[in-house]
Amino acid sequence: MKLEYEKNIRIMNDLMGYCHFLGAYHMQVEFSLENDQSTITLKADVPNITEKQAKEMEELLNIPRQREVEQNYWNISGEEEISAEMNLAAMMIDNAKVQLKGQRICIWVQRLRYSNEE
Repeated sequence: MKLEYEKNIRIMNDLMGYCHFLGAYHMQVEFSLENDQSTITLKADVPNITEKQAKEMEELLNIPRQREVEQNYWNISGEEEISAEMNLAAMMIDNAKVQLKGQRICIWVQRLRYSNEE
């Protein structure tokens, strides 16, 4: 279970890092662990963000989950560019939604826990 918490924390960190990279100056993070799923909601004020950037972020976060990457995730993260870290985080989640209202972005991600995970 500890490894599962660490994965969730890393996903939150990568989402916050990406928003900071885009210029976010105020962020709120909500985390929920219920039954067999984790849900992370991040809201950030990002000046000059465009609909195109929000759409690209949603597309990036909705790549298929790649469970085999999770085993090596810790070895390849941390030394890459911000966009590469977002790619790695995206490989560890199952669903994502991104909404933009003015300069406020809301990112919602869901990660399902499989029975054979620690």
